[in-house]
Amino acid sequence: MFNKKTYLNYFLLIFWMGIIFYLSSQPDLKSGLESQIDFVLRKMAHIAEYGILTFLAWRVFLDVKETEFPFGNSVFKTVSEMPRVLIYAIIFSILYAISDEYHQTFVAGRVGGAQDVLIDSVGIVAAGVWIWRKARKISLNSKF
Repeated sequence: MFNKKTYLNYFLLIFWMGIIFYLSSQPDLKSGLESQIDFVLRKMAHIAEYGILTFLAWRVFLDVKETEFPFGNSVFKTVSEMPRVLIYAIIFSILYAISDEYHQTFVAGRVGGAQDVLIDSVGIVAAGVWIWRKARKISLNSKF
């Protein structure tokens, strides 16, 4: 049913989600640098970690051969189905960002906030655009 690539994709996604959860569980992640530099670095880290999450989620959803999703038929590896697979990865990542911010409200010294979800969404959308452009380029050069 599943091949090694499928297991690897699931493992990487779950592992990355675990890293995000672990980092969100830390009461203080300040770098010790100047306040403004630290702030920028932490927000850039948010963007990067959620961009990676979106890419990994996309790999999992793309790898699914015939799983029924709501609002549509089976997901296949075709260009015409690419938007649906990518949208599921984006929605998944945004929901995880929301749950991560909620999780932070229970961690001493951390605050969950909508502004961080928006910053995470920058990484999510950037990854989505990158994936879309790469997929379109591949489809124009050969069969996807």
